[in-house]
Amino acid sequence: MLQNNLNLEIIDSLKNGKIVLIPTDTIWGIACDATNDRAIKKIVKLKNLEEDEGLVILVSSIEMLHKYVQNIHPKIDLLLQYYEKPVTAIYENVSDLSPIAAKNGKFAIRIVKDEFCENLINEFGKPIIATSANTKNAQYPSYFGKINSDILQGVDYIVKIRHDEKIPKNPSPIVFYDEKSKEISFIRE
Repeated sequence: MLQNNLNLEIIDSLKNGKIVLIPTDTIWGIACDATNDRAIKKIVKLKNLEEDEGLVILVSSIEMLHKYVQNIHPKIDLLLQYYEKPVTAIYENVSDLSPIAAKNGKFAIRIVKDEFCENLINEFGKPIIATSANTKNAQYPSYFGKINSDILQGVDYIVKIRHDEKIPKNPSPIVFYDEKSKEISFIRE
């Protein structure tokens, strides 16, 4: 369970189409409801992206992933269950998520490995966008103190935890199942 008042503010912000700055299981991210086109467009504008560049979506569990993705290849399913670090996978057969989050019809989705994120998503009840807290072509922030002021001023709400952490973090690896080679390929390691 999230910390009462803090959590209510975060959940209310997400439900009301606002964009929120949150710590994730990797780096700090700009988050919103993954089914809300208007909220996703706010993130795209804040980051200076094109609508077809794709954004990472977070889910709280393998069960939640299966609600939105049909036909997960067994190799990806196995990797997600046993890979120790958070890993983002690319999927094609996705339903009920905003197409604005996709790149060329493909969605990047990660099962979180962080208690705060897992609780947040469970309490919210559906997937969230959580794209890196930086603008296009800028370095991702490895911890809260490295987030650019344009991002800090551009979000509707900033989660009030982990601001003092200074341990640098990195984005997750991104993988997909390559039909040609019949193997898992890494887009980003």
